[in-house]
Amino acid sequence: MTIPDNPYGATCGALSAPQASPQAKAQQVCNDLVSQGCAWLRWQIAWKFIDPGANGNYTTGANLTLTGMDDIVTRANAAGLNLCLSIEQPPGDNSAGTGYCTQLVTGSSPAYYYASQSKTHDFAKFIATRYNGGARGTVQCIDIGNEDYDPVSTPEYPRVQGGKYLALNLNASYADIKAANPSCLVLAGCVLQTSDLAHLDSWMQNFLNNNGHLYCDAIQFHFYRSGGTPPIGKPPDQGTTITQVWQEISAQLSSFSVTKQVWCGECGYGVDSVDQAHQSQYMLEEYDSMSGSNGVVTHAFYYTLGGQNTTNDDHTITQHGYDGPTETFNTVFNAITNYITNKPQWTTTGGVTPSLFTVYLTAQASSTLGTANTLYTSSSANTPNQNNDTKIGAATGWGEITAQGTASAWAALGAEFNPTGKGFFLDPTTLEGQQIIAGVWTAGFRLNVVGTGAVALTSDLYCRAWKYSGGVYTLIAKCALSAQSVKTTKTTFTPNVTTVLDTSFGVGDKLYIDYPAHITANSNPGTTSIRFNDLSTDSAGQTGEDTGYSQLVTPGYQAAGSNVPPPQYPSGYQTGTGNPGFQVGTGNPGSGPSGGHGIYTNQQKIGNWVQSPPSLLRTLEQDIYRLFKWFEDRL
Repeated sequence: MTIPDNPYGATCGALSAPQASPQAKAQQVCNDLVSQGCAWLRWQIAWKFIDPGANGNYTTGANLTLTGMDDIVTRANAAGLNLCLSIEQPPGDNSAGTGYCTQLVTGSSPAYYYASQSKTHDFAKFIATRYNGGARGTVQCIDIGNEDYDPVSTPEYPRVQGGKYLALNLNASYADIKAANPSCLVLAGCVLQTSDLAHLDSWMQNFLNNNGHLYCDAIQFHFYRSGGTPPIGKPPDQGTTITQVWQEISAQLSSFSVTKQVWCGECGYGVDSVDQAHQSQYMLEEYDSMSGSNGVVTHAFYYTLGGQNTTNDDHTITQHGYDGPTETFNTVFNAITNYITNKPQWTTTGGVTPSLFTVYLTAQASSTLGTANTLYTSSSANTPNQNNDTKIGAATGWGEITAQGTASAWAALGAEFNPTGKGFFLDPTTLEGQQIIAGVWTAGFRLNVVGTGAVALTSDLYCRAWKYSGGVYTLIAKCALSAQSVKTTKTTFTPNVTTVLDTSFGVGDKLYIDYPAHITANSNPGTTSIRFNDLSTDSAGQTGEDTGYSQLVTPGYQAAGSNVPPPQYPSGYQTGTGNPGFQVGTGNPGSGPSGGHGIYTNQQKIGNWVQSPPSLLRTLEQDIYRLFKWFEDRL
């Protein structure tokens, strides 16, 4: 189930007590978010309420409290909201090492324990499987940890080590989340103590040194301001600002050469320290900072909706409604609504990402490239489909799992090959005049080995995405999995890759996808084939399988050249006029004409100062800058 994306959402939920279905509050929250124009709901339900006995009994017996989670998935899906569920507050005691809190922080005194890797994996896999587009609906994102890995009221040493243990738990969980629900995003738990940049740096370094970035699709921070004297409170420009926080996170990612989305999972002001006017002013200032972050922060969730006077959270911006009295709205509720209306998306010159763009594999021949099958761009449940077989026999080496299938012998090549035109082709003009932005590509395809006497084989599997320009193929992304067992039973494979450059499509340019395989071990009979499963045959409705089995999720697209971000130059470098050690930009340096563009380094001019369309030159400048930055990072 693919739902349109935008940067806006709210964090709500039930962490203080188990919640059963139906939840009037949940419905009201969904209604309020839709009325604001938000695309996301981040919903919190404590793990300890679903498995209070710490025995893995999620669905039967006395521990059954899943009805509340099932309910919010159903309601969010019906409302057209993307839903992020949090895995947080495991059963057990972090100080005593009981229940699922068994991962001891080495060197902690007193001892402190984070959640078990295996138990985190099991629960994450359970949620991803339960809500993978079947009868119980779809979850679009799973948040592993929330604030569990930067815990309040914990000594600094185990707290700052939380980045490491979050990375280990993401590593344990990521692959099986994607296998169960390929379209589901994995959000890393947050760095919470953002007022202390030294703490933030150490936490991030522990996270990145343990490769946490490889096992999530986005990282998050939470930002709150407390203190001060009502009604002014503590303004967002006092102390460490939200801008300093996302800049510091971006700097840490850059120092590790990592490109990753950054989400603000929670932000807001409580009316215990500010009046409604200042709550509104300060929260919009936070939005201005994040929407102007040049694509660093891609999503922002305010906290929270749905309070009532008897058990009110000071941060809630609505009260009542579901509990009897008429619902009331703080000033900031309508202010955020107006903000979203005026800025429904954050462009890459000041915010984010377009919606994810998914294409679905079909069994229908392309109308443009007859040897390929076409791609659809929408999906539905229970789509009619068929399977196509590619003969492999007992061969090893490189070959292609073709879209239309073939009885010809496996190519058995000694090296990876160029596109053959036997993959999948996007016939419509959807991408012409657009650019697919840099980001995460996630493939989903379902294979098995078929034929009399067939047995499992071992192969490296690939999904490659290309820009097709009149017979010329330009590689965009290559998702890969090594040493995979392709069995006689159907298996879904979900490789992914992160790209760092946008790809622009001109008139006539198309998206093309193919599926090479490098078979390394094969003891099958000569009549054996490898089967491409679940290719849509819905030529009337032109929809693909809404299962994650047969699709490619791209980072999304936007108008080419309309949102080209300005180059981001390292500190100490200078843009504009003059002739410093390194210069990129516009102006009148030396003998260059006014309004020209060019680049200087070490007093030597590279290229000519010319007058050309700014969007083209900005793209050139970005490419040149990336080249210099690549060398700089390696010196």
